[in-house]
Amino acid sequence: MTLYYFSNNVPGSRKSSCSKQCPVAWPVFSGDVIAVSAPLASSDFSSFTRTDGIKQATYRGRPLYYFNADTKPGDTKGQGVNNVWFIANISGTVPAVTIPATTVPTTQSITTAPTSRGGYGY
Repeated sequence: MTLYYFSNNVPGSRKSSCSKQCPVAWPVFSGDVIAVSAPLASSDFSSFTRTDGIKQATYRGRPLYYFNADTKPGDTKGQGVNNVWFIANISGTVPAVTIPATTVPTTQSITTAPTSRGGYGY
């Protein structure tokens, strides 16, 4: 199953910001022994015990999670959820969030003359 990062977690802090009801939608990936093959390195994986007692695996200091809406291997329905959940990748980085540009109407005019109420109108 696809593994994810939560970008609100501080890498290397050995702490998860996904708590309370969060692990219901984003179950933690746990594992004491993680077998990897090239190009991954086993030294990039670690684990820590969360405040709820669950042991959670990390990759390059980032806690790893599943997404409960992914129902079969290869599903990636969690990618970009709320602009804070991203597929774990070999670089160990979280992609930059792209914020869509907003369009400003060009037909609006701004007046600088006082209004009848004594203020300036737009």
